Amino acid sequence: MTQQWIKSLELPEWVPKLASFAMSEISISSSESVAATIRSNSLLTVRDVANRLGVEVRTVYAMVAQGRIPFRKPPGTNLLRFDPEEYLEWEKGNSSK
Repeated sequence: MTQQWIKSLELPEWVPKLASFAMSEISISSSESVAATIRSNSLLTVRDVANRLGVEVRTVYAMVAQGRIPFRKPPGTNLLRFDPEEYLEWEKGNSSK
């Protein structure tokens, strides 16, 4: 449906390709997403971790408040981020619990 709407707008030819790419990226499994994040040297968001754990975002915030999961807080922000390598190590250590 999205692609049909985009095609009717007479946009440059790269726009539908970008939309298709974006839609395919949404369907990537969470483990592939974490691996891709590690390769790109970026941090995971609260939503990334929540999706990976299969819990609500508020549950991740609660885990952070309880000190149950390692996190980062970039200087000058109130944002919570998670180092992908630390997260995967934590996940392995908590998979048996």
